[in-house]
Amino acid sequence: MKVTRIPRTGIRSAGAAAGLVAALVGVSACGSSSSSSSPSHAAAISGGGPAVQAAETAVANYSKLPAPIVLPAVGKPIPKQVNLDLLTVATPSIQFLNGGVLAGAKALGWNVRTITPQTAPEAYPERAVSASG
Repeated sequence: MKVTRIPRTGIRSAGAAAGLVAALVGVSACGSSSSSSSPSHAAAISGGGPAVQAAETAVANYSKLPAPIVLPAVGKPIPKQVNLDLLTVATPSIQFLNGGVLAGAKALGWNVRTITPQTAPEAYPERAVSASG
């Protein structure tokens, strides 16, 4: 099957023409001098119907600030000089998450040893056990 590609300039021209037609239709509709108004037109002008009111209510509900998060106090002192082994993989998304773990451990004064096995994920448990011993 042969695929025909449309040049970008053709797409832009078609988009501009469609926008111009839509603008002209909109201007001509707004400029009509018909004195008759339909009930739906009147409802739209006078504040909207039930759907508009429901949307305004939803926006008002979701625009409120949430209540502050209250964290319970830690019952005992956080241990110092903890040794933490971080088992990770060499993918960018996981390395991004590791940054948070490393920063948290540093803030607590913990020592972190990062283990990045270069094997298949199925072998990770075995590598973790051999690395910790």
